[in-house]
Amino acid sequence: MADDGGLDVERSLAGKAALITGGGSGIGLECAKRLLADGCAVTIMGRSGDRLRDAALTLEDFAPTRALVRTVAGDAKSEDDVSAAVSARPVSIPRA
Repeated sequence: MADDGGLDVERSLAGKAALITGGGSGIGLECAKRLLADGCAVTIMGRSGDRLRDAALTLEDFAPTRALVRTVAGDAKSEDDVSAAVSARPVSIPRA
C-alpha cells in the first residue's frame, strides 16, 4: 500500500453507488471512470441522452464485471430529474 498520509488507498468501493451529474463528458466522465475502476456502481446524469450513451460505451472499459453503469438524461436543477436518477435501474449498453 502506498503512503498517502494515512488514507487507505486500496479501499474498495464495491457495493457503493455514486450519482455523477455532468457525467457525459469532462470531469464528470473522468470521475465515473475512476469510481468504476474502484468497483463503484455509477449513475451518470446529463442533459444529452446521446452524449450519455456514448459515455456509457466508453465506461465499459473501466467497469469491473460487477460494476453497473446507469444513465439518466435530465437537469440536475430539477428535483424530479434528480429523483429519477437516484431511482434509475441499470441499463444494458448496446454494442455498436
